[in-house]
Amino acid sequence: LAQSPAPQAWADDTAAATMRLNRQGGLAAAAYSLAAIRHVLFGELPERWRAALTGRDLIAREWLTLLPLAALVVVLGFYPAPVLNAVSTGVADLLELMKLAPVGLGGVGR
Repeated sequence: LAQSPAPQAWADDTAAATMRLNRQGGLAAAAYSLAAIRHVLFGELPERWRAALTGRDLIAREWLTLLPLAALVVVLGFYPAPVLNAVSTGVADLLELMKLAPVGLGGVGR
């Protein structure tokens, strides 16, 4: 007699396959929904705009302005402590003036 796989192993394989199928279906549905929303909200791109969007949009001076600001946003997104420390004293004074409890500061400036 051939040994059939253990019921638990079969259930685990079925669950894993079902999860993969669900994930792929969810991604396909999200992609379709985003494409449909874009089409409904914006429609077809007019030909006069299509010409403006081909080629380089920003000149070197604009890139030199944009890149440091974008880098600052990314850095402060990962490490906001310098900004929080700079404003914590003012926020604490304002809360004291308004006679509010200093909650929500996360321990910054204490």
